[in-house]
Amino acid sequence: EYPANLTAGDLARFFAFPTLVYQTEYPRTPRVRRRWLLKRFAELAVVLSAMLLLVTQFVAPTVRGTLEPFERLDVASLVERLMALAIPTLFVWILMFVALFELWLSIVAEVTRFGDRLFYRDWWNARKFDDYWRLWNLPVHNWLVRHVFFPCLNLGLNKTAATAVVFFISAALHELLVSAPCHLLRLYAFAGMMTQVPLIALTNAINERLPSSRAGNVLFWLVFCVVGQPMCLVLYFHDTVSESG
Repeated sequence: EYPANLTAGDLARFFAFPTLVYQTEYPRTPRVRRRWLLKRFAELAVVLSAMLLLVTQFVAPTVRGTLEPFERLDVASLVERLMALAIPTLFVWILMFVALFELWLSIVAEVTRFGDRLFYRDWWNARKFDDYWRLWNLPVHNWLVRHVFFPCLNLGLNKTAATAVVFFISAALHELLVSAPCHLLRLYAFAGMMTQVPLIALTNAINERLPSSRAGNVLFWLVFCVVGQPMCLVLYFHDTVSESG
């Protein structure tokens, strides 16, 4: 109990656990299942190999092929390349999700005997954009709710303003994760995240008027997989090549 929990060992356990929210006590499992771990490691190796295959054989050649139409402002050819990128980037994204949330976090939880294995919910069925962000990445969502959303409410902000602050911080972190490896700052990822705020309002309105419609879910998949990810990939690749050249 506090303050006896403030020790280096307790801090090390928190860093090892697959969670971002600190608690004085967590649910724990009685033992480590070694055979289960071996299966998950084997599955992780297969998934990472599939990702490498898709990136090297489909994504990378197509992205390199966008440089010429991008320089010539050939809109038709650029749209064709973006459409060609949509399917392989979708598969890479799904495989990344499986590798991280289904396999790696479960492996870490098993090794540390961390009992809470709920890292995501059924985000693929989301009919509203705010539902997706609540279901996609539960460790980060729980951290943002506790350390950003609720403090904003306590300061007197309404839910809409508090949500905008959450997305602003999330957008800044997304931009950092992309810009730092690319060694440039273009704010494409930041802008993409901030456009989620009006899309949340749009899909909420669709859901209110057509509660049984899947239009919001269709819009989600189109925005993320057909437009958003291929476009961001091409923009960052072009600017990185331009800066390095």
